[in-house]
Amino acid sequence: MINLISFIKKQKLFVFLFLVILLLLVIKFFLSKPTPLEKQAESPAPSGNKIVSPPKKTEKEKYSEEAKEPLPSTKIPYDPVNEALKEVLEEKPWLLMLPIVEKNYIIDYLGEEKGFRILMTIDITSSLTRDEQIAAIKKEAPEKLKQIGVDLSKEEIYYTFIP
Repeated sequence: MINLISFIKKQKLFVFLFLVILLLLVIKFFLSKPTPLEKQAESPAPSGNKIVSPPKKTEKEKYSEEAKEPLPSTKIPYDPVNEALKEVLEEKPWLLMLPIVEKNYIIDYLGEEKGFRILMTIDITSSLTRDEQIAAIKKEAPEKLKQIGVDLSKEEIYYTFIP
């Protein structure tokens, strides 16, 4: 016994490491939970004469079955936004084709002013002068509007510049 005590005093570091490792192993053993394979091995196999019930459904499966069922027919009595949109698109079906974006201009519709805004940009690298570019845009833009079905006699056109 005296030899063991003198050995422990001489080898303090090794004894300390040994005790720490031993403590960690004991903690791991007591805190470990059985893995699914161990659980299956522990549960008895169903015998031939026992009635086995189907597994319980998960939340995901319950919701997917509910989604497959037809919804009760519900009709919204009045949808003012949808009705207003239908009326506007019957009158102006070309609204869905806007904005028109070209290299030197953009055409969009101003609902409050009941007209089109043509935002022009001047290309400084072009061989055309500023006035020639503006004249070309003023000639081309109304043609684009006619192509999508706009009646220009009923609509105003406002020309502005993009800085």
